[in-house]
Amino acid sequence: MICKTVTGKGFKGCVNYVYDKVIEGKGEIIASKDVSIDEKKYAIREMIEQAKTYEDSRSTGKFVWHPSIAFPKNEMVNDELMKNVAMDYIEKMQLDKSQYMVIKHTDTEHKHFHIVANRINSESKLVSDSYTKNRDYTFSREMEVKYNLEKMEVKDGEINTDSYKNKADKQKIDIKNDVKEGMASSVSKEDFIKKLKEKNIEVTERGKEYKFKKTDVESGKSYDFRGTTIDKNYSKENINNLINENALEQGHQNKNEFSK
Repeated sequence: MICKTVTGKGFKGCVNYVYDKVIEGKGEIIASKDVSIDEKKYAIREMIEQAKTYEDSRSTGKFVWHPSIAFPKNEMVNDELMKNVAMDYIEKMQLDKSQYMVIKHTDTEHKHFHIVANRINSESKLVSDSYTKNRDYTFSREMEVKYNLEKMEVKDGEINTDSYKNKADKQKIDIKNDVKEGMASSVSKEDFIKKLKEKNIEVTERGKEYKFKKTDVESGKSYDFRGTTIDKNYSKENINNLINENALEQGHQNKNEFSK
């Protein structure tokens, strides 16, 4: 079994990520506590409101606790086992007084589930996230023994895939692809900004550059890049010129269609 925990700031991004799989028919909520599950917007609102009850000014604001727990692909795993493991995890990490949702996803060959929990519990206290990597490893080994599961560990070459640098590189590539697609199909600046917003990318203008910001749905971390950092040809002038060309071409096509 593999357990990997991240903490972040964005309840909205994290809840959207796990809940949208349910909406798509690729997931199911199998347990929850003190949070609405009928609509994701209510769950997000309630978790944010609970987090606001914490008043320590030294806090970094990373109140989202998000582990994913995966089983070997050939393991016989049902909802009851997933729920039992989830409850064991919640107790082990002292999240039993916190809001949480347990969501099974069925979009990969490995059976797995996610927990979205609030680090600010019902007593407005912050649940410690110290040494989560070590605690995740210990928890996984304990669960394998308790439930007679096949031992499953992350390979050495896979451990660094969640590092900030690697995730930043991936986000940079993803943003570049989305910007390229947006430029090719937009006929105005407003259209361009709207299309990228649909891809969870915020666009702002800074001098001779567009700035692109994307928030990772799992960790809540934000990654932002100037256009020419993504690609030397992605200056604001070049992007605007291409969009203007699209608009002229579209206008020409519309005129031809009208004249037929």
